[in-house]
Amino acid sequence: MEVGKFIKALAGIIGIVVVIGSIVLGVENAGYRSGFNFTYFFICLVFGVVFCILLYGFGEIIDNLQEINYSVYAIRKEISSNSTEKLKSVGNMSNSCKTSEQIKKESIIKTSNSNWICKKCKTENDSKALYCKDCGSYK
Repeated sequence: MEVGKFIKALAGIIGIVVVIGSIVLGVENAGYRSGFNFTYFFICLVFGVVFCILLYGFGEIIDNLQEINYSVYAIRKEISSNSTEKLKSVGNMSNSCKTSEQIKKESIIKTSNSNWICKKCKTENDSKALYCKDCGSYK
């Protein structure tokens, strides 16, 4: 059952009931004056519309969470089916473990004026820049 769609449909139905109800309250509470009482109509209409918008938003949140849940389930299923091949490839890398400082030093190519060269696109960047000015990759 798609709860989000149900809540959004319920918000639409409540919205229609609120509009009709606020019109009825405006006419009923006109009191001794002949005509329509705009105060009751406006107050009921505003509160009803705000409630319907919040209820509809809640339905949207539930729809999005269900979609995320389905995506996570699909990703988990794909990972579990490919886990044996991935574990084998990770096992081959265990002999070449390096610290983060070693990797950082190896990945940055510096020029004579202390600028750095991007490994991806070979663009020279300012020494204070964290991202490549051409391709946007991290220093």
